[in-house]
Amino acid sequence: MNAIPDTREAATGQDTPSRGSWWAALATALPFVAYGLMLVIERSVMPDMYGRTSLPPEPLLVRLAGYLILLIGLGVGWVKGFPRWAYGYISLAYVAMLWWMDLAAPHLRSLGIVISSDWYERLGWRALIPFGVIMLIALGWTRSLRPLRQLVVGLWEDWTRVSLVLYGFFVWLMLVAGSDSFHHPLLNVSMLVSTGIFALGAGAYARVGGTWRGVGVLLLALFAAGGIGGLITSGGYSTVPSSSSLKQWPWYIETLRVLVVMSAWVGVMYAPGLLGLIRRRPTMT
Repeated sequence: MNAIPDTREAATGQDTPSRGSWWAALATALPFVAYGLMLVIERSVMPDMYGRTSLPPEPLLVRLAGYLILLIGLGVGWVKGFPRWAYGYISLAYVAMLWWMDLAAPHLRSLGIVISSDWYERLGWRALIPFGVIMLIALGWTRSLRPLRQLVVGLWEDWTRVSLVLYGFFVWLMLVAGSDSFHHPLLNVSMLVSTGIFALGAGAYARVGGTWRGVGVLLLALFAAGGIGGLITSGGYSTVPSSSSLKQWPWYIETLRVLVVMSAWVGVMYAPGLLGLIRRRPTMT
């Protein structure tokens, strides 16, 4: 008896993903809410986090909570056979894991965990322990490696899942780049609004179904978050010292640069569509 059912799309062999339920939309949006709120709360409890040599427990606990939420979502995705909503957890759980792997080991002393007093020693493989525990629990629950096969088959049969994974990396880049590079009284508001837009985009992706239309919704969310977030924090200042020698580009050059970036996003997000074209290519008999 099979303990893990196939996903609906894989079971029916649909080329075009059907519309998801509201529950599926909520599950798809959840990792983006969790990751965005994690960064906003982190900045709220410690605005000057990246200027410190030793971290207090509060930001570490916030990071740990966000990391565990993403890993649990990934584990539930394993148990469910990696349905469409689970792919949004992959990229965000990965970047959260990288943050912990790159954390200097002495920072954990504020949590009562002593690993090393060498500030050049990173957590490294130790950050994989929560991931390993969650995956072992999921494996014990399913008693099968079939979900891994379903993960790969899902990517092959529905290329928009690859775009959803890429969407997570873009969300990470936009949120982290903004929070690390600028100080502004409304930066947290900007990040919170952007988080809401990212989550709405992911939920709408699940609801509208389709291929090109679904990815288009994700792109609209990226453009909207970038535009609205930029308007909210306009007039902020960068942590990089200003210099009169820096080139100030005229508005039309800046506009062109934005259009180039947006075009690159479109290309990257739709590039996985080549998988669909390859899969439909007739074979020689």
